[in-house]
Amino acid sequence: MRHIDLPRYLLRLSGAPLAIAGLLVLAIPPDPAAAFLFQTQRNEYETCAANLLDAGIDPPIVAEACGEVLRPRDLANCVERITRQTSVAGLDALLTCRQVRRPLELASCVVDINRETENPALPEVLDTCRRSLLPKRFADCVVGLSRRVDDLTPTNAMATCLDAGDPVVDFAPNFIPQDASLPPRFTPLTTPVESPALP
Repeated sequence: MRHIDLPRYLLRLSGAPLAIAGLLVLAIPPDPAAAFLFQTQRNEYETCAANLLDAGIDPPIVAEACGEVLRPRDLANCVERITRQTSVAGLDALLTCRQVRRPLELASCVVDINRETENPALPEVLDTCRRSLLPKRFADCVVGLSRRVDDLTPTNAMATCLDAGDPVVDFAPNFIPQDASLPPRFTPLTTPVESPALP
């Protein structure tokens, strides 16, 4: 009589039904909730176009702007926030939002500086927020200095915060000051070594 290894036999028997069940799951269409998520992804460009048109931007410019960006929803949200919460024109907001890597942070920067400081020059706010590498941090700097430092205008605060650099904390071990001379790469021998004569 032949001995049957029961666990291995059951594993082989259950493999085929599990494979068939897996294929059936893949063949069933997604439920409406999943379809809604995929539809949202496809409609980002439609949302972008609708928001930019609502901001008063011409249709050919809207088509080009939404079609060129990787994240059209971020671009549209940037323009929408700036135009709704400040007096910046839609086209000016669009031109600025298209030039940055972080359009949502740019919008926060412009809106925060406009809301939290007294009479900022909006074209300058747009430009300095665009030029800043970290727009949110830049806005915090401008707002903080404008609140606490007497006689500091928003324009001067923006210039100060934009010009601020990172101080060098630690020098690399091989750092050579600008006015110092370089050490020699090798030390020459003081006495020449004579090679033995060949016979």
